[in-house]
Amino acid sequence: MILANLLLFALLLPGRGTGEVFRQISLEAAQAAAKAEGRCVLAEFASPGAADTKKLATTTWSESRVREWVVLKSVPIKLDFDKSSELLARLRVHVAPTIMFLDESGRELDRITGYVDGRTFLAETKAIFGGASPLERAQTRLAEDDDDPHRHLDVAMLLADNGQLAESLKEFLWCWDHGAVVDTSFAECRRTFLLRELLRLMRLYPPAGDALLARTRAGFQRVVSCTVTEAELADFLLLNHEMQRDEHTLAAYDALDVGNEPCAALRTRLGPLVVNPMIDSRRYADAAALIGDVRARFNGMVTKFRAECARLEKEYPPAEAFVLIENARRLLRIDSARLYETFLGTELFDDAEAFSKQVLAFDAKGATYCALMRGALRAQAHGPAKSIANRALRDPKLTASEKEDVKQIAAGILQPK
Repeated sequence: MILANLLLFALLLPGRGTGEVFRQISLEAAQAAAKAEGRCVLAEFASPGAADTKKLATTTWSESRVREWVVLKSVPIKLDFDKSSELLARLRVHVAPTIMFLDESGRELDRITGYVDGRTFLAETKAIFGGASPLERAQTRLAEDDDDPHRHLDVAMLLADNGQLAESLKEFLWCWDHGAVVDTSFAECRRTFLLRELLRLMRLYPPAGDALLARTRAGFQRVVSCTVTEAELADFLLLNHEMQRDEHTLAAYDALDVGNEPCAALRTRLGPLVVNPMIDSRRYADAAALIGDVRARFNGMVTKFRAECARLEKEYPPAEAFVLIENARRLLRIDSARLYETFLGTELFDDAEAFSKQVLAFDAKGATYCALMRGALRAQAHGPAKSIANRALRDPKLTASEKEDVKQIAAGILQPK
């Protein structure tokens, strides 16, 4: 307590900088400190370039009464909103700034979404630690600004957590239908965070899926009539992809009238987006016509992957960057296997063989061999699948576990010795 009072005295001296309130430690270290000191963790998710983050730093965190509360009642830390994707997803943070109050185990006690002035911050903390219901608090804040989509999101999530799924869906759909209209800055959150929350709710509450399907059906009609706006087209494509309904994008593509100039132009735009559902439907010749030069396409994919790796390594901590890079590598393997499958499906076996060597020269992992084998088996090309399997089993760089994975996939095509 003596140390805390000395720190408080130092922080409240005239001219002291606001940044000194926050400790330069990780969330895990803050939780340990909170346990040792008998406090909560105050974690501000801040985006340095955002206007509200700057305003919070220069006003609210500068007020002596706020600084007194922060120092005496919490272990305060700042987390970079733009570089904490995994943590944002786990804690369901959707905008910067967000001030979260956590206990020593990392469990959320409550949050303040968006900018607040000093008076409001202190009133909010009094309510939070005075036992006020998080849902009631969020609903009160929403009533103060009914056009704020982030406040609707807070209410929607708390309703869902409280088991009020119908009411939650209503709030989520308001955000989907109106959020980006009333606040253009909400567009990115809408297509990422909001959609993830809707898909999460869909798994618990089937009417959420029905509501999204109704929106994709309306989008389909707008597409095939060639009257779709850019925003409507983006929604149609995004919902189909995230709901694993890419075949409906393909159906819209097929229904477009090539004799109508606007429809033909729209069909051309959709072409690159229907390659994968075409391959899934084993329409290999149609897919090949849209792909064009397969090797050039693969080289472009590799170039894009390497650029993305460089960006991730620069912008994220090593452990988080590794996870994101491996996910990107997995997607590259899947797309490479689709290209290989297309070669086989169009019976260009020599080209397929050369392409498989190109892919393995870039990424000769067990998972890559397995992806290529699956592509060959989907194309019903058992000979090439067997060739890939034998090549994998002869590869001295593969581990015993990787070779076992290969054997499991190729069990029906390898001859027993």
